[in-house]
Amino acid sequence: MERNEHGQFVRGNPGGPGNPHAVATARNKAVLLAAVTEEDLRGIVRALIDRAVGGDVQAAKLVLDRVCGREQGTGTTVAVQTNISGTGTGAGRALAESIVQKLRLERDRRAGLLTVDVPQTEVE
Repeated sequence: MERNEHGQFVRGNPGGPGNPHAVATARNKAVLLAAVTEEDLRGIVRALIDRAVGGDVQAAKLVLDRVCGREQGTGTTVAVQTNISGTGTGAGRALAESIVQKLRLERDRRAGLLTVDVPQTEVE
């Protein structure tokens, strides 16, 4: 491989072999995309939402990250702080209502309909 006086590759340089890890990752992604149907994806998303509504904080965080986008360090933080003392549908329902309220506020804020500072809430 020839270089010029500044250490840059000269025109016509064939380059290297590329990134073999990226090639393997792209191949695996193609296999996954071919195997997962739209119906499969809908079922996976529904199961994730059901877990979030049932009180699974990690599932709720994942849903919120995908719907609202991850926090980039600017703008309004959409946060759900949980302090669930009990179990069962009451705690899950309160968490789900809190999530829905925050999603609506974030959607309206992003659409320019309102500017709010969403406080963290405690779900009991």
